Amino acid sequence: MKFSSENELNTWVSTAERLWVFLDYDGTLLPFTRTPDVISPHPKVIDLIKRLAAKSRLRVAIVSGRRLRDLQTLLPVEGIYIAGTYGIEIQTPDMDRIQRADYGLIRPYLERLKPHWEEIIDDRKGFFLEDKGWALALHARFARQKEAKLVISSIQHTLDQDLITDEYRLIKHNKFV
Repeated sequence: MKFSSENELNTWVSTAERLWVFLDYDGTLLPFTRTPDVISPHPKVIDLIKRLAAKSRLRVAIVSGRRLRDLQTLLPVEGIYIAGTYGIEIQTPDMDRIQRADYGLIRPYLERLKPHWEEIIDDRKGFFLEDKGWALALHARFARQKEAKLVISSIQHTLDQDLITDEYRLIKHNKFV
């Protein structure tokens, strides 16, 4: 849907029967930090999410690469959807939990990959390997561009060797794998 003016958008929003608000946690609700474990929400952010969730016309969803259990701790707000690990695990406003993959199938594969990835980044500055349970995330935001490309290429090579099914994917975005 395209709007030609802010007025047109405001009219649409004010007359819509139901609206969904999707928010990312890191980098949207809160600024990025050096490592993911040192970020917690400001009380004003929690208050804003609570006020949005209280509006009957709105459905609020927080989507994040973080694990669902971490998001549940960081976001003590009732009545919202929380999608952790890029949507693999979801909590509904009714507190139902949906898992879109089998942890028992995914985890052994990640356990095989993790030591290879740790070896690749060992003694390299600017890299951080995050084990998300359902996924591994290699952060290279603070690495030099040339070295980041080399490391990501090595990571790709380990996947090409170890990848045994089409069920696993490497998602690359700038300096993040």
